[in-house]
Amino acid sequence: MRAVALLRGINVGGKNSLKMEALKTMCESIGFEQVSTYINSGNVIFETTMALDEASSILREAIAKHFVLEIPTLVLSMETIASALAHNPFDPATHNPSYILFYFLFDTPQSASLDIRHATMGEEVRRLGNVVYIYYPEGSGRSKLDVRIDGKKLSLVSTSRNVTTVEKLRNLMEKE
Repeated sequence: MRAVALLRGINVGGKNSLKMEALKTMCESIGFEQVSTYINSGNVIFETTMALDEASSILREAIAKHFVLEIPTLVLSMETIASALAHNPFDPATHNPSYILFYFLFDTPQSASLDIRHATMGEEVRRLGNVVYIYYPEGSGRSKLDVRIDGKKLSLVSTSRNVTTVEKLRNLMEKE
């Protein structure tokens, strides 16, 4: 099965530095096939016969062992990535795609509701399944938006990618 691993917090602000070529080699050593990486932020595309949860655990443990880094890791199927894109609630005709982020949740929340604080004019938040979609019309870097799920900050229970990256990951998964 084609899968993508999304690693949280890789190569951000000089922390959790990880060379993609070394990550690719390590992924091959643990049995993943047709491994490729996309950009420097921890996106690994591969073929596996493992269940997604098993692949995620094995990858997380291998990163801890080989690189001495504790990195939250989420492995998703090509179908999940395609579905996340298909269900994007923000129309590109009215919402600049550069300001849409997809937050992929590591676990299914107990609560169906989101606690949204400090939203400024134009910021929009939607949740569909295990993806939270946020539109930041002024960019996420300046936002004061605070979204919580089950009392925890969204940034601690998810890993985010912009819509362009998610589209590219889908395209790369379809090609190989």
